[in-house]
Formats: sequence, structure tokens, C-alpha cells
Amino acid sequence: MTPPTRQTTALLGALSGEGAVWSADFLPGARAWAGIHGGAVVGTMLQAAELATGATAVAVTAHLHAPVRPGTTRLDIAIQRAGRAVISAQTTLHQEDRRATAQVLLSPDAAGAEDLRTWPRTLPPAAELRQDPVVIPRLDLPTDVMPFAKHVDIRPLGDHLPLAGGSLPELRAWIRLTEPHPYSPALAALLLDALFPSLYAVQTEPVPIPTAEITAHFAPTEAAPDWFYIQQRTVWATPGLCLDDAELWTAEGRLLAQARQLRRILRQPAGPAASLHEQPVLHRLRPGLSDPVGRGADEQVLHGSRYRPA
Repeated sequence: MTPPTRQTTALLGALSGEGAVWSADFLPGARAWAGIHGGAVVGTMLQAAELATGATAVAVTAHLHAPVRPGTTRLDIAIQRAGRAVISAQTTLHQEDRRATAQVLLSPDAAGAEDLRTWPRTLPPAAELRQDPVVIPRLDLPTDVMPFAKHVDIRPLGDHLPLAGGSLPELRAWIRLTEPHPYSPALAALLLDALFPSLYAVQTEPVPIPTAEITAHFAPTEAAPDWFYIQQRTVWATPGLCLDDAELWTAEGRLLAQARQLRRILRQPAGPAASLHEQPVLHRLRPGLSDPVGRGADEQVLHGSRYRPA
């Protein structure tokens, strides 16, 4: 892989600094619901660790303690151990108080990455890999409360769709940034957290399900900055927590990264679909995707846009 460099997008924070102290400026366009999108926060934190060490991230475990607001944050980098094969570093993000921490494992020598071999448990369906993402309808998202969505192009695949009330909590899609960006672990971290929670595939009403913890692993390899294939599935859920597994692939079907994230379920639907008028959520994502309250196919309404976690 190429050495880590400052890679700024509309979503990743713009980094400046050196050594153990860095700052990251997040634009308002990176906001999703109550704060900066979690994947953008994690991607920025691991990228800061890469720049501080000159090594490439191969794994990250992040705890998101509180929402990060648009604006300037301080990142403290602590090198816990620097070996010949791996470097262990911790990034702590402050914005008035501690908002997130990330334990990052980095490789100072990615030589041999061109010889990468993978043995994934399952492969993406060949028929879906043959589909041209451009001809698949784009997922429309509520950009007034999720400006983040303006910068991500998601093309849903298969029968398991958000808010379709299906039987399996699984989502699959083609995904890319609307502006091409070189592939990196930071970009992979962002994309691995870009889909809706997989529980949405078995629901007809959205509820807030933010990320509390995410662990991701990145294969030390290159990829074209174009379409990526992503699949995500909820492996267990309780009334208050759920666990999602996700995998990111190249358009040719080569595994790039994997993630597992623990989410909090902040509020359950209060009643039948008609109660959606009282929920601060989008009841339609795109025409034809789902219509839980029987509205017309051309109507798209966001109720209660002043979203606040319960």
C-alpha cells in the first residue's frame, strides 16, 4: 500500500498537527442526525494515528461516547508500543470533553500486500456483482437531518430493503462517495458504517440506533476509487442493543475490510404504523421502497426534523 497521507473529503475531518497532538475540523455536511457521522469520526481518528506514526492502519476499535459537533476537535495520539511488525496507538478525540476513543493497530511495512490471499466465509452473489450500479435506483435519504447522505451514493440490492418489513435483518448495496476518493482504511471505516442499521430490513418504522462501539479490520491492499459492494447483517438483538456485521468488497469481488459494531436501540416504535406521524423519522426512503402508512409514491416527508436522542 502507499504510505498514509492527509486525505480530506467533505466527510473526513481536515487534519493538522504533528507528533502526539492533532486537530480535526469537521464540516457541517458530515453530520448525521445528532452529530458527525460515526464512520467519519472513526476514519478521521485512525487517519490521525497513521499520520502520527507513518504506518498504515490494519485494525481499529472505537468507542463513541457522545456526538461530535461540526467544528474543531483535538486529537491526542498515544503510542503504546512500536514494534517492527505492528504499532499500537490510541487516539482520543476531545471537544470540550472526551467524545470518542480509538485503539488503532498499524503496520509500518505493508510489503507483500500485492500477494494478499483471502478465504471469506461467504461470497457476494455473482449475479449482484454483475449488475451495473448506475442502472439501480439510488437510495434517497433525508438530507436535511442527514447532510452526510449528500456525499454517499447507495444503490440497494436484493429483497431485503430498509423499512420493508422483511424477515431477515440484512442489507446489501453498491456504495461509493459522490466525489471519487482514493481508497484507504479511513475510507473503508466510513463506508462500513454508511448503511442503515440492518434491523431496518425487518422494520417498517425507523428508530434511532446509533453506534456505541465498532471494530474493523482492513486488508493491506489497494482498490480503485469507484463502486464498492457492501453487505451487512444483524447477528443478534435485544430491546436495547444489537450487533451488526459488515463486509466491504471491490467491484470484482475481492474482500477489503470487515467490521462488527455494537449499536444502542434508543427507542422502540410506540404503536402501529399510523403512529409514525409522531416519530421524528423519515417514513419513505425512496418511491417504491416502502410505504408503511399508505401515502402516494411521489410523497416524501420527514416528520419531527428536530431529532434528539431519547
